[in-house]
Amino acid sequence: MNKFIAILLIFIFNGTIFAQDSIGIFYLFDISKSYKLKALDEAIEVSENIFDSFTDKKNGLGSISPQYHLTSTIDAKSIKATKPCTTTYLDSGGGVFSRKLEDDNMADFQPCLNKVSNMPYSMYTDIRGGVYNAGNSLGRNLAKKGLIIFSDMENDPFKSFQKNLPLNLEGISVLMLYSHTLSGKKGDITDKYVEDFKSIFKDAGAIKVEAWPLQSVAVQGSRGSQEVVRFFINSFKR
Repeated sequence: MNKFIAILLIFIFNGTIFAQDSIGIFYLFDISKSYKLKALDEAIEVSENIFDSFTDKKNGLGSISPQYHLTSTIDAKSIKATKPCTTTYLDSGGGVFSRKLEDDNMADFQPCLNKVSNMPYSMYTDIRGGVYNAGNSLGRNLAKKGLIIFSDMENDPFKSFQKNLPLNLEGISVLMLYSHTLSGKKGDITDKYVEDFKSIFKDAGAIKVEAWPLQSVAVQGSRGSQEVVRFFINSFKR
């Protein structure tokens, strides 16, 4: 009876998200000098909380397996990014849909975040190139796909040398968690670029696109990360 109730709750609360669905979440981190010095540590902390919320069975999607959590960076040559660091989560809770982990370290997100933290800062930013590679990395074989962009968005999408780079975000939900690292020098230019990128991502086929201040998520701790996961859960219900 307990197993039947558990299965029923998955269908009720997750709508069209089924326990056998595969999920891919791509975490894209800006490593420009201003961002790395002022916001990257906070972004790393928030992303770790988001991962914990995704894999939490009570308030997240911990009963959905497998989950692939991928990380990469935004720098001057994002278009040339190599294979993203990947952490694979499998439900090992013993439920009817569970899968046993062969190696407990498979669900350790910290090594991928450490790679991001240890990257040297870049003097230039190519957001479009990073998003291009994220879309390609998520591919076609995942049932539910999400992209989280941690950046100050200081990259004019209409002047970048990559402005004609085709983006394909079909089936992907996008959340920008932005920071104002240069607001003292450039005013509200970040907000303008955020709106520009919203339009670009929607035109590229994204299911849903939102932008929230990173700080608003960070100050709420675990509750903020749960809001991020809830955004993706709602966007996955289609």
